[in-house]
Parts: sequence; structure tokens; C-alpha cells
Amino acid sequence: MNCSRIEADDGTKTKHQYMISAPSEVCWKDGSMQQELLPWAVLFFIIYTIGYPVLVAWILLTPASREKAQSDQFLRCMGTGSTPRTNKKYYNFRSKYSTLYFKFKPQYYYWALIIVLRKLLIVTFTLVFHINATMQLSMILLVCFLAYTLQVKYNPYMSRADYEDILGDMDQAEYDDLLKRCPQPKGIGYEHFAEENRDHLKKRRFSVTHVHFRSITRGDLKAGSEQALKFLFDY
Repeated sequence: MNCSRIEADDGTKTKHQYMISAPSEVCWKDGSMQQELLPWAVLFFIIYTIGYPVLVAWILLTPASREKAQSDQFLRCMGTGSTPRTNKKYYNFRSKYSTLYFKFKPQYYYWALIIVLRKLLIVTFTLVFHINATMQLSMILLVCFLAYTLQVKYNPYMSRADYEDILGDMDQAEYDDLLKRCPQPKGIGYEHFAEENRDHLKKRRFSVTHVHFRSITRGDLKAGSEQALKFLFDY
């Protein structure tokens, strides 16, 4: 569907449009290659450009899916929920759809749709303004700037370093309700199951940490390198 008239050096344009990807093929002419490919282009446009975002929205944006995705992310922060035994209510949902939301904080479980929208707008403006490079670049930069602004403002990605803060921000009622819906076997999960430990997490960001200096051992170096790797290569 991406066709255009060819412009000569003297500024004159051809009468017919030609495919951008194959300039020797005329467009919108019966029997041409472009006409043969057009039905397939329309079909895959519906499947990929429209169908995939609609499918993802249908999976994530229902009230039931919201509860499942957010609760499963809280269990992930607790270090549990990866087996049917520790995630009786949401394990099936995690095994099917976790790739859509596992990178994001519980309240931003739907952020994959924002990413799909960003990519869709970039591709759309690339095709619509392919003749006007200035307008094309301006619109793409606008989309990238808006996407960057949203990401900086909301910080939707959830790394392992965020687990404790997310658990510390949970209300006691939400916490108890989650454990009631997904009871944990004894000894499984984070130590944050205790209320007093979660209160400590809430205060940790506002307290002063006292550091005691001592000699560094080989075990300290190994532990520090492992933490650095987890931080640097975390999604």
C-alpha cells in the first residue's frame, strides 16, 4: 500500500504511482504485483496492526485480569508464586500471560499497551509522511519525547531493587487479603510476611543507615559482584 509517484530531476512526476519497495512495479493497476499483494497486506494489517493490540487489551484490561496481574506481581516481589503450590489462584494466568506484564510494577501492569501504541505511531508516521522527511522526523521525535516523558514520570519498570519498596507500600488489608487468596507454605516467601518487617521497609527510605567499616573478604567481593550483575543486567 506504500505507493508514490516518481519525480524526475526536472521536477516532473510520473502519471502512475509505483511501489516504494519495488519502483519498477506500478500500483493500482489490474494484474500488477501490487494488486496481487494488496489482499495479503490488508489481511496482515488487520491481524498485526489492529488484532494484536486489541488482543492484548482484551487480555489485560478486564477487572478480573487486573486483579490477577497485580496480585501475581506482588507475589513475584515476595519471591514466590512460581509454582502451583505457592500460587494456587493465579498460576495459570502467570504461565499464559506473564510475558505481557512481568516487567512492570503492579499498578502499571498494562504498560505493554503503551509500548505497542508508541511503536504503532512511529510506524504510522513513517509511512504517512514518507514524502516529507522534515514532517516525518518531527512527528517521530514528538512520539519519542512523549514516550520518554511518560516513562520518566511514572517509572513503570520493576527491577529486583524495587521489590522491597513495593511490598512496603502495601496496605495491611491488601497484604492479608493476598495471603488469604494465595496461602503460602511454611518457610516459603520473603521475610516481609511479618508486619513489623514491612513497617521497617516503609521507614527505611527515611532513616539514616550506619555503616561499620571492616576488612573486605573474598566472600564480600563475590556477593558484591553478584549484586552488581543483577542490577546492571536486570531488565
